[in-house]
Amino acid sequence: MRRTKLFVGLASAILLALASVTAFAEGPDGSGWWTNITIQNTSSSSTANVTVTAYTQDSADTTTYGTSSYGLAANTSVIYHPGLDATCGAAVSSATSGCRIGFSTALPSGFEGAAVVSSDSPVVSIVALHNNASGSVGVSSGSARGSYQGMDSSSAATTLYFPTVKNNFVGQTTAFFVQAAGVDANVTMTYTMQNGSTFVANQTISANKSHAFFPAAASVPSCNGGNNTTCIGGAILTSDQPVAGSIVEYVDGASVADFVLATRALTPADAGQNVIAPTLKSDFYGSSTGASILNTGTDAQVVNLSFSVTNTDNDATCNNTVGQTVTDSVTVPAGGSVVVSRFQNNIGGLDDCTFFAMTATSDDNPIVVTVNENNSGKKAVYFGFNSANATTNVALPLVKENFPGSNAQTTGITVVNAGSAPTTVTATYVSSGGTTHVIQSQSIAAGEAVPFFQIFNSPSHLTATSGGFPSAGTKHSVTISSSGEPIVALAQESDRANDGSPLDIYNYEGFNQ
Repeated sequence: MRRTKLFVGLASAILLALASVTAFAEGPDGSGWWTNITIQNTSSSSTANVTVTAYTQDSADTTTYGTSSYGLAANTSVIYHPGLDATCGAAVSSATSGCRIGFSTALPSGFEGAAVVSSDSPVVSIVALHNNASGSVGVSSGSARGSYQGMDSSSAATTLYFPTVKNNFVGQTTAFFVQAAGVDANVTMTYTMQNGSTFVANQTISANKSHAFFPAAASVPSCNGGNNTTCIGGAILTSDQPVAGSIVEYVDGASVADFVLATRALTPADAGQNVIAPTLKSDFYGSSTGASILNTGTDAQVVNLSFSVTNTDNDATCNNTVGQTVTDSVTVPAGGSVVVSRFQNNIGGLDDCTFFAMTATSDDNPIVVTVNENNSGKKAVYFGFNSANATTNVALPLVKENFPGSNAQTTGITVVNAGSAPTTVTATYVSSGGTTHVIQSQSIAAGEAVPFFQIFNSPSHLTATSGGFPSAGTKHSVTISSSGEPIVALAQESDRANDGSPLDIYNYEGFNQ
């Protein structure tokens, strides 16, 4: 039977005992950083036998850390959390979905590296980076969170794209964590800044290990917290062997960061002439987004933009309406990137009250897209979906409904119809207690989106066809299917607590199956 491998780099367990001004030797500024991994068996009928192996970053140390093999039941998920005890026992069944697994030898304090998830049946995973206090990890004042997809063979490639590069641009910097997918890899990172300057870094990465690239190490100028075109741009990595990667954007010089952004690197398979960004905002209840479009070609490219309004806030002066479509265009230099946002005046004149989806179309060179969101200092990022990769089934490993209690973490899912005809979508929620809830949407037109948000409140545009709506205070693994047209989905988790110190928001992209 073919085994599935997921590369989930930056599987760090920086424990509270190591908290300092910079908890990572080579990582985001700040203290208390740690990561957890959620693994979902996407099969509807087969058990997946899963193991996780962790490797130290950049080190000649050959020590590896492994888990026991877990039999993960169909449609269920498990979590690795470095600060909490394992609860799964020897095997996982539907009755213990959502339990915690552990390494046979615990990751040591200060561990920094990458992990490989192996399975004899298809699985997906998400990796979440935090600094908030949880069990034995994090710091009491931490609130930052970011998340990215674990990467299977389709997300490992000899070329990786990073649409956003920053070196202390308005106080924020990007780091790029690259993992060799099974064999040693010789890699070259080329940074192209918006002023046209280029910078290069080279590195050999040992099999399954990872390396952190920082723009400053390649002499990319720092803006020292300012705003100009010398310290912001995009990057393209090439390698003689397949690699996987993630991007982490953090606050320069923070002792405890308020936010962090993370998403995986993009590959040639993610690049396309038609890319969908499900969630963009123009001062929608205080949230605004910037979409970075990177041109993967060797000549400048005009990219046409279509924006479809999916919601508006309660601003009485808002002139936009749900279903309205407007257009714009940008010219993106070869190997470089351009930002689309209300601040760049290139969103078709939409008012500052609007929630909308974007389709970016290139007539020639393939493009890739990432989207950053900011809401009063809480920030998130996700990548745009190449419409050619849209399918009729999407997996989402971790979805929360006010979990663990009233007004706590809640996950909203946005599903976009990437096809050419109307469709309905059905979401199957499997709770941590093994209960199944089947929720169906109304018909959505081509290019339109439907939200699954706070569904414990039984929203009128959704129907519970089996098991009723989930209750508040629960968490789930979710699979979504359409009635015929291809779809893409984005999950965003936010802290609904009104305690004066809410956690950061974060996004992760649904896995098309």
